[in-house]
Amino acid sequence: MAELAVTKTDPLTVRGWATKYAVDEDGQRFDREWIEEASADYVARGAIVRINHGSAPVGRVISARYDDDGILVDIEVIDNATRIAVMSGLVRGLGLAIKKYRVDMTDAEAPNGVINNGTVAYLSLLDEPVLYKGEE
Repeated sequence: MAELAVTKTDPLTVRGWATKYAVDEDGQRFDREWIEEASADYVARGAIVRINHGSAPVGRVISARYDDDGILVDIEVIDNATRIAVMSGLVRGLGLAIKKYRVDMTDAEAPNGVINNGTVAYLSLLDEPVLYKGEE
């Protein structure tokens, strides 16, 4: 399970997987080359973070690391209510919001498609982490 870890408390900084390259619980995955490029563009634009796909910004991605498993990010949380939710364990994962995306349905390992185009709109802190194939 891709849960968040608190790495610093003042200011509150959390680390977690923005995405992994594996197929997720919805039977989809991101095209690695595309999501790395789109995520780098998102970080360059300021990398706003929201909570549970809400409209208000609650933080910002301050670093991103791309490795063989996926994209690991550090987030500085600036909103006090979100800080409390994170510290109390109510916020446990991350999810990317993609707008104007395209899905390739030809990958048999991803029955609901491979997202291979679009724009990363924001990253959201979630109450439930995204599960990937083989995780419980």
